[in-house]
Amino acid sequence: MSSWTDILNDLNRDIALDNPTDVLQWGADWFQHKLRQERQNSNASTRQAPSGTLAFNTTNFGTLPPHALSPFSEMGPSDSPFGPTARRATVPADSNLSVQPLFSTPFGTSSDVLRTDDRSPFSEGGGMPFDSSPFGGKPPSHGAQDDPPIPSYALGRRTSVSAESLVPTSQRGYGPTSGLETTMEEDENTVNLNSGTPVFPKSEEQLARIRQAIKPNFLFRNLDDEQEADVLAAMKEVKVDAGEVVIEQGAAGDFFYIVENGRLDVFVNKEGQVLDLEKGDRQGLGKKVAECSEGSSFGELALMHNAPRAASIISLTPCTLWALDRVSFRTILLDHTSRKRRLYESFLSEVPILASLQPQERAKIADVLESRTYNEGEDVIRQGDAGDEFFLIESGNAMAIKTDEDGNASVVKHLGQGEYFGELALLNRRTRAATIRAEGPDKLRVAALGEQAFTRLLGPVKDIMARSVSERYGFSTGRGSV
Repeated sequence: MSSWTDILNDLNRDIALDNPTDVLQWGADWFQHKLRQERQNSNASTRQAPSGTLAFNTTNFGTLPPHALSPFSEMGPSDSPFGPTARRATVPADSNLSVQPLFSTPFGTSSDVLRTDDRSPFSEGGGMPFDSSPFGGKPPSHGAQDDPPIPSYALGRRTSVSAESLVPTSQRGYGPTSGLETTMEEDENTVNLNSGTPVFPKSEEQLARIRQAIKPNFLFRNLDDEQEADVLAAMKEVKVDAGEVVIEQGAAGDFFYIVENGRLDVFVNKEGQVLDLEKGDRQGLGKKVAECSEGSSFGELALMHNAPRAASIISLTPCTLWALDRVSFRTILLDHTSRKRRLYESFLSEVPILASLQPQERAKIADVLESRTYNEGEDVIRQGDAGDEFFLIESGNAMAIKTDEDGNASVVKHLGQGEYFGELALLNRRTRAATIRAEGPDKLRVAALGEQAFTRLLGPVKDIMARSVSERYGFSTGRGSV
């Protein structure tokens, strides 16, 4: 094997002879050629080694089955990207230097030419830039005994990756006439006809306790009223005897639980020992880390992904639990999101100020709107507050109230379905110039759009909004904002 000094001397000699234009490419080809020479010498030494001596591994392309040559096709390696028009120069006849061909690949050689410059593979020339190789007229061969071995990691297959697939009920055909198969009774109260998820009846007291239990949980914190109602309805009552294993550490998790009554212990085994709790293996439970009682919950990670349980939970007393499975939870979220998007797209198409937007622009707005509900007399925004949101009225009615410097309040405008407010604070970055208050017996439902989304998505209509200020509120943008 050549020493580092010999390699540098050879490199300096050959680069002085060739004087390449693309030094980096030239160096890459040169070292590739040197590596091939070392492989040839190693293989030759191995073939000549006497019996009983240690030989190198001669596994190469030629000894592998045809399907192992490439995991993607039966074709050989790609031809060189350097076109056939590249200029060549032979070594001077009177040169005393013994120069080996510099531009060869592990798949072929060229012993009579040297490249003096590199051209772009996309420069003008006959044929496609990948039609031929400058490294010799012979096609690449995988059968040569001097080819380098295939790294073992290159022969391994990539393991499959999968995820649960859910389809909105609007596309599945769930509904009263869909013939949804279920193991429960064929009863109109057992299946949610909107989402297709099961429905288990509960008393108002039970619903209140469940609602209180999930309130601090981050997974349920941002559910709207309809989503929360469907989630509560999909929870199933589970009776557990004392000493029963509810969840087992390391097992697949599919359910989230809320404790209606009873007590349970939580154990964590940090040693990763595999337990068989069904056979009474309680010695390896690990350390007791917590206790669950009435109103507590556990197993919420199962609602996000199919991950192994991080702890074992065993009941101390007879317990009543409410269980929610992952598929029902995600189906409810997906179905509500899908239906809300269709509703918003239809609603936005009827808002006059957004009529100039393209359908795909309205679809982007629909994805970021946040629905909110207000009862009669509640304020959506207050005069003098900082404005960072824009609002569209989905249903109900509201009034704009402006208070003058003397403290006298007057109604300057009534707003109904399809109308909007709050845009002025985002147009001129000032405080709210009026109070918007829900009015009428029906609840006011609005869709809120944040400042960044307003600027990004409503750019095409901002000028129209600014011009219509005096018509809508009786003052210009310089006098304040709603």
